[in-house]
Amino acid sequence: MQRILILVVFSFFVVSTTFSQNDVLQKEITFRAINRDLSNVLVDLSKESGINIVFNIREIPEKYIKMYAPGYTLESILDYILKDTGLKYDVINNQIVIYKPQVDNEGEFQIYGTIYDSKTGEKLIYTNVYLDDFSRGTLSNEYGYYSITLPKGENSLNFSFLGYKTKKVSIDVQKDFQLDVSLVPEEAKLLDEVLITDSKLETRRIDFFNPPKINMSKIEKMVHLFGEDDVLRYIYTKSGVLSGTDGFGGMHVRGGNSGENQIILDGVPIYNSIHAIGLFSIFNSSTIKDAKFVKNSFPARYGGNLSSFLDIRTIDGNNKKYGYEIELGLMTLKGLVEGPIVKGKSSFFISFRRTYIDIWDQQISGFLSSTEKTKDFSYFFYDFNAKTNFKLNNNNSLFLSFYKGIDNFFNKDVLFHTNTDTIAGISNNEWKWGNNLLSLQWNSRINTKNTLTTTTYFSRYIAKSYSYDVNHIDEQMSKYLYDGRIMDSQIKNYGLKVDFDYFANKYNKIKWGAHTVLHAIEPLVYVNSQLLSNVPKEIPTSGTIRTDISPFKAKGLESRVYFEDGIKFNEKSNLNLGFQFSHYINLDNTEKEQFFSFEPRIIFAQKLNDIFILNFSIVKMSQYLHAISNNGLGLSVHNIIPLSKILPPENSWQANIGFNATLSDKSFIELNGYYKISDNLISHKDGSYFIISQYSNWQNTVPVGKGKMYGLEFSWNYNSRKVQILLNYTLAQSLRSYDEILDGKWFEYRFSRRHNINLNTIWKFSKRMSFYLNAKYGTGNPYTLPTQLTPEGTLLYEEKNNWKLPDYQRIDVGFETKFHQEDIMHELKFGIYNVLNHTNPIYLTYSLKDNTLLSSNFKQVYVFPLIPSISYKIKF
Repeated sequence: MQRILILVVFSFFVVSTTFSQNDVLQKEITFRAINRDLSNVLVDLSKESGINIVFNIREIPEKYIKMYAPGYTLESILDYILKDTGLKYDVINNQIVIYKPQVDNEGEFQIYGTIYDSKTGEKLIYTNVYLDDFSRGTLSNEYGYYSITLPKGENSLNFSFLGYKTKKVSIDVQKDFQLDVSLVPEEAKLLDEVLITDSKLETRRIDFFNPPKINMSKIEKMVHLFGEDDVLRYIYTKSGVLSGTDGFGGMHVRGGNSGENQIILDGVPIYNSIHAIGLFSIFNSSTIKDAKFVKNSFPARYGGNLSSFLDIRTIDGNNKKYGYEIELGLMTLKGLVEGPIVKGKSSFFISFRRTYIDIWDQQISGFLSSTEKTKDFSYFFYDFNAKTNFKLNNNNSLFLSFYKGIDNFFNKDVLFHTNTDTIAGISNNEWKWGNNLLSLQWNSRINTKNTLTTTTYFSRYIAKSYSYDVNHIDEQMSKYLYDGRIMDSQIKNYGLKVDFDYFANKYNKIKWGAHTVLHAIEPLVYVNSQLLSNVPKEIPTSGTIRTDISPFKAKGLESRVYFEDGIKFNEKSNLNLGFQFSHYINLDNTEKEQFFSFEPRIIFAQKLNDIFILNFSIVKMSQYLHAISNNGLGLSVHNIIPLSKILPPENSWQANIGFNATLSDKSFIELNGYYKISDNLISHKDGSYFIISQYSNWQNTVPVGKGKMYGLEFSWNYNSRKVQILLNYTLAQSLRSYDEILDGKWFEYRFSRRHNINLNTIWKFSKRMSFYLNAKYGTGNPYTLPTQLTPEGTLLYEEKNNWKLPDYQRIDVGFETKFHQEDIMHELKFGIYNVLNHTNPIYLTYSLKDNTLLSSNFKQVYVFPLIPSISYKIKF
């Protein structure tokens, strides 16, 4: 190919003498470049020095220079800016010619290995691996393994991971070989003033399609309820993500309901991710090694739900020495132990967290009781994590994981008639829910380009609730009306997954695999009203009702295969093509109903220039298991419901277009627009429940409808030595339509919020002390209230979501300090949640007076006023 030479000539004076080669290179100039690409830097350098510089623009790699060189020779400046580019220069006829030497070294070879934490031996997943000129790069996978194709000869390979010092390894590639690397954590970043510095490599985007990681250090710098670090509450602050007031109602992503999100713990899906009805997640932040949140541009490896995926990987445990961690907050106590079983080859960790508010249950109940009211209250939750791993040899490892978490809530109010011991009414709530999970994973490196991960697991989600209200209905106070509700859900899963990674070549990275799981599902919803004469003796117990009424039982086999190819055309264009093909069969159904779904995934990204990256995606998703909750309060405790021909699988199409812009090495913005349509969505009718039991014809009573969701999302990130700012804004609309509700008329979804703004800021006073402020504003959620009361006492709901809750407003502030005492780390946090004490209602309630329904009967129910928090952590 004919070489194209671009001659750049800038002259500020007439050259009347001939310079020798030494004179040209030894000329001293003052030169400055601020985040300029290399080709433009060469142009500027020619202009500043008055020396002609000749180069082939096709040979100039994409590299950005940030430097200040006062009084430096032209030779020293060229040596610096051309370092690690493979380019050389010579002086010919008083001008500088830059060229790429022709090397007679045909062939390419595979460099592969595992990346570790130098202190703990933990494998570092999703680590950037790349050449200096960014012409080739890859990422380590979920088990820290990487494989990259490099040309024969001298290469300089970089390994970078957030929070670790970047490591550069110079290698002479003459054959395939293994290169394991250990990265050193950055305990404290010290930014020294230097004359010549390059742009930060961490800001480079190596892989457009690697789902964004959650920065765990930012979670620690947020003010959370009762001082508890929480990954879910951090996600609630991201654009496109909503929750109910103060976390009640779970997570709603881009207009979907909370049952459309898949939570993945060490590769295994779980069905409930919350404690305390949404105030905390089940994830102990101390056990999380890596977390990814995906809400659009779903690669084919993700499937089974419509709205989002939260992929969490726990730590393996320190395989070099024992470590301990204890943290005490206002509501919880948690601890962690980790260490080697066989040093360097096997390790473990054990973590436990529990609330201790139940210690004061009797005191709380006594405080809330009065002469006209007694109250019994009890609540606690706990979770337990354990994991161990065994390195069988250099190519094979085993991982055994266990999780168990339980919530137990009881609340009972007894009202008495004034100045008597006669019961006027009773309100009772008993809730219990939780997850169990046991998994065994085998990770194998088949050869230099292929890895295999096999996972077998058992998981169980169980939720049981029994609520009832008892009230006098006659003036003689001889009869009581009992209204009771049982809402139970249980699902057991027996699953097997295989996932292959194929590092094909420098242009293609392929993932493919299969997942099959046997579901055993047992939902139960039962509502009963009856007259009682003797209260409380005649009130049915939950055990009695569950003995008399059997849950609906169903078994189904769900299977999915996927394939995706990450195609890198060049340094500026990437395409990810993939698909999922899925199948579901009802095993208990006499007809053995079967369902199929083909789900294409197209994701494209184009780097337009030094600043902008354009991205586009269109994906189809399917969900075979329906999840439904009470839409009034919006509790994120679901009934898992099997599908049938009457309740077919949920499906969605989502298109996303957006761009990223790197404004500087400190500032970055994102803008995305999306449009999403869904069908076969299910819902409750307001004011009524459908009965689910073994012999009821319940499936014909469930409303089935469709949804459409669209919106704009904006994010701005700013990072400097002292200040970090994250601003997220969402403008969105989410609509639903059901033939059985309002005759198919479109209405706003319960968790549709037109405007939502989150601001998170961190000020670093020193290495040890930080101050942080979080602010949140959102327009009110829609809410359904009755509009009429019939003479018979029946409430009528003429419109769906016909009211709006008040706008949500909250500001939190906090302070953190860390200090070390030999090998012991201390961390102390103070915070104030809702510092302005703004009352944000979570729902509306009403009372009937004289059998009339007036606006004055409606009351807003609030939960959290201003709440101070303090927590103390010690790690050694």
